Amino acid sequence: MATEPVLTRDEIEALLELRSDRVEAGAAVRPVDLLAADRFLHDLVPLLDVGFGRAASAATRVLTTLLGATVDVSAEATELLTGRGLYDVLAPAPTLLALRCVRGQAHGHAVLAVDATLTYLLIERVFGNPKSDDGFRILERPPTRLERRMLQRNLEPLVDAVDAALEPRAYFGFEVVTVESSPDLLPGLSADVTVVHAPFSVAFGDRFASFSLALPAPLLEPLRERVQPQMPLTSDETLAAVLPSVEGTVVAELGATRMTVADLTNLRVGQILRLDRGPGDETLVYVEGRPKFSGIAVSDDGAIAVELTRRHP
Repeated sequence: MATEPVLTRDEIEALLELRSDRVEAGAAVRPVDLLAADRFLHDLVPLLDVGFGRAASAATRVLTTLLGATVDVSAEATELLTGRGLYDVLAPAPTLLALRCVRGQAHGHAVLAVDATLTYLLIERVFGNPKSDDGFRILERPPTRLERRMLQRNLEPLVDAVDAALEPRAYFGFEVVTVESSPDLLPGLSADVTVVHAPFSVAFGDRFASFSLALPAPLLEPLRERVQPQMPLTSDETLAAVLPSVEGTVVAELGATRMTVADLTNLRVGQILRLDRGPGDETLVYVEGRPKFSGIAVSDDGAIAVELTRRHP
């Protein structure tokens, strides 16, 4: 038995024409990058920015030593990128250090990218590359294997300084795994991984350079509990779970007396004060500063105690 189609051919054509009209009117669907809009990572950025600021100060000291010149490193605005977006950022950098995280619960690889200016300044300082008239020349080739080994050895102090400055303290524990010149050769980098990208600008004399640190989301996943909001007390189950750990103050007033100012100024250690209550008289019991009960002072295993006798409304 044949079934009637949900839409006739004419209805389908009408829908296609309607969609075409909307596209021509500028109402086309806009793509949304859900990976780069991860709320957890957005909430984590302020915490990470504290460490990035400290990392800039640490990098200033290290690069000043490496380059033999006064260097000023500044942390730029942190951004969230997809793996595909990170490829575009890393592609121009001739030096890419793959950093394995070896401490704590985090697992994966971060990337420290060094731009061409800073790369060839370091190479020039070690190998003495031919210079142009202005004293420096950026080579158009990627670093050789020997140069990459030299860069790894010279940049390890920078990696250690940045690692020690990052927030949370002692969380990452970076270890340089390899130095590459192409993002395609980096371990753990894929198009479907969201990345926190922290760029740094480097100023020395009249030159400017840069490097950046990329932290993939899997490395930061153990920090999710630190930035997630606490559940409000909106249910009986939640309230019952919290109450056992909440403390309050209960105070029993043994008695009081009135004295002249002259007597108050003559109070001495060892003096006995006569109060306005006898051993069998009721005393007030305060809960969080408010009178809630009356009771009689008793002794409990040698300690002063109060037996509650009645409750106040």
